[in-house]
Amino acid sequence: MAKKRKYGSLLEQISAEYERYGHYRAHVPSHHVYYIRAALKERTGEDFSVEDVEKALVAEGHLQYATGKPGT
Repeated sequence: MAKKRKYGSLLEQISAEYERYGHYRAHVPSHHVYYIRAALKERTGEDFSVEDVEKALVAEGHLQYATGKPGT
């Protein structure tokens, strides 16, 4: 069984994966998720997680991937 590596940040994980595999395997949400999250916070005052906003966009058909991972 392979050991899971711990990374201090998403940037460290992406860098390590790119060096090892030539591409990254980490899921990076669409930039739209961050803009919509900021707009929701401004309008409602609530701080939604990136995952919740992304799931809502997928459910509404605004993102092209169903599982939250590109290509699936």
